[in-house]
Amino acid sequence: MLKKATLSTFIALGLCGPLSGCFTGQEMASIERRPQAQVEFTQFTHVVPDSNQADIVAGADGFLRAFRARYGDVIFVSGGATERRGELVTYLTRSHPALRVVARDGADPKPLTLVLERAVAFTAECDYFSRPVTDGADQAPLTGFGCASDMSLAQMVADPRDLVTGKPGGPMDAEVPTDVIQAVREERFSITVEETTTTGTSEN
Repeated sequence: MLKKATLSTFIALGLCGPLSGCFTGQEMASIERRPQAQVEFTQFTHVVPDSNQADIVAGADGFLRAFRARYGDVIFVSGGATERRGELVTYLTRSHPALRVVARDGADPKPLTLVLERAVAFTAECDYFSRPVTDGADQAPLTGFGCASDMSLAQMVADPRDLVTGKPGGPMDAEVPTDVIQAVREERFSITVEETTTTGTSEN
């Protein structure tokens, strides 16, 4: 059983005024808001059927594959029996080191449930890129100043949540790829490379 819910939040990446005042000595008459980057949070829900542990694990893996779970995604595990929930959290944490697994403990009458939460960042288009160059254009306010930088940032950031809360650099940045490599070495999962052969012909 799959459900989808979407929650959007807007964040302002900064403020800037017209550049004309920066170079001519003119006093800035106003401050204009830069384009805003939007971070959309989407949730996908999977209700785990009441079955044996092997089927529960297989169902969870299938759910994550179906939605191409990736770095930055958060998996919430709730409901069900405490023991089954704990076993599933342990498995997911061990087998999917690139994901953040969060256990929602406590009395919960609903069945064992997985919720995959994903953040996606994108920005509005820069409206001034196609503006014609006319006399006085160098004195005109750039209403979209910084837009290109914000667009690039939204495309390059690994985890869009960092645009909302910020994230200092630290050991954790190296732990994720290290854990993935270690998981492959321990054969917790394997990487399969499909080989294809292309045959071509030439005409003289």
